[in-house]
Amino acid sequence: MANYYDNEDFFSGYMEIRSQEMNYNNCIEEPLMLKLAGDVSGRDIIDIGCGTGELSSKLAQTADSVLGIDISHKMLNAAKEKNSGSNIEYKELSMENIGTLNREFDLAVSSLAFHYVENFEKLILDISKLLRKRGSLIFSQEHPMVTANKELKDWINDPETKSRCWPVSNYNEEGVRYEDWFINNVKKYHRTLSTIINTIIKNGFEILEIAESRADDELISKNPKFLNGKNLAHFLFIKARKL
Repeated sequence: MANYYDNEDFFSGYMEIRSQEMNYNNCIEEPLMLKLAGDVSGRDIIDIGCGTGELSSKLAQTADSVLGIDISHKMLNAAKEKNSGSNIEYKELSMENIGTLNREFDLAVSSLAFHYVENFEKLILDISKLLRKRGSLIFSQEHPMVTANKELKDWINDPETKSRCWPVSNYNEEGVRYEDWFINNVKKYHRTLSTIINTIIKNGFEILEIAESRADDELISKNPKFLNGKNLAHFLFIKARKL
C-alpha cells in the first residue's frame, strides 16, 4: 500500500481541503459515520486509517479507548497535535499489517481508506480476528460508481439540455485505478458493490446497514459546491457485525 500522505504536495493539498469549514468530510462523511456508530460508551475502538484523528477524537468522547492507526507519520503528527486525548493512542501502522496487533476491540471504524487496499478479503479477515464476538465494523469508502471509471473522470455536460450526468464505465472490470489528486497517479482499487458486500458476508459478518452519501438542499443552499453530492453518491457506508 503506497503512502501518499507523506508526500509534501499531497499532504499540503489534503490539509488545505480539511481546513475548509465546509468540506465533504465534515459535512457529509463524518456525520453519517457517527450516526452509524451510535452510542459507543464503554467500547474499545480501532480507527483504521485514522488520518488526522477527527473521527477518533469524537468517538473517544464516550468510548473507553480508541487506537488510531495510519501509515502516514505526517497525518499522525497532526492527529497527536490536534486530536489527542487521555484515552486515545495513535500508532504508525499500515492497515495491511493490522494482523500484527495483539489486542481486541468492540468496534472497528474506517473513513475513506479501504479503496487504497489491494487485498480487501485479507483486510476483512484481519479485522474479524481483532474484534470480540458480536463486535462491529463500520466503514466508508469511495462509492463504486466513483471508482469504476478508467478514463472518464468528470461530469458530462449537455449544452443543449443544460443537463449533466456522471459517466460510469468499466464497472464490472475490477482492479487498479489511477487518479490525479494533488499528485499524479494515485493508485486506488475498484470493486463492485456485490464483491464488497459478499466478501464481508462470507468472512463471518452480517450486514446491518448500508448507506450512500447525499447532500440535502439545506447544505447545498449554504454552499452550491455540494450540488454534485445531490446527484451522485460519492461515498458508500457499510455497518456489519461479527457473527
